[in-house]
Amino acid sequence: MGDYWHKNWVCPFFVQSGMQRVSCEGGCIQKFPDRETAVRFMDEYCASPCGGWKSCSVASTLLQYYERKEEDRNER
Repeated sequence: MGDYWHKNWVCPFFVQSGMQRVSCEGGCIQKFPDRETAVRFMDEYCASPCGGWKSCSVASTLLQYYERKEEDRNER
């Protein structure tokens, strides 16, 4: 799939990107006021080789959701 920013996306919840925005799983769209802000956010969270995505509030919430669903499934 083509990508507007041509980054190495490491966040497992990344869906797609566009000009000044990034879309995450579940329909969440982060829109930024300018290109610089978008790049800084994406580099720190979505495309951080150091696992920065784990500090993103959207990603950490989705991770907790999937962990909770897995726990519920294991209890049954």
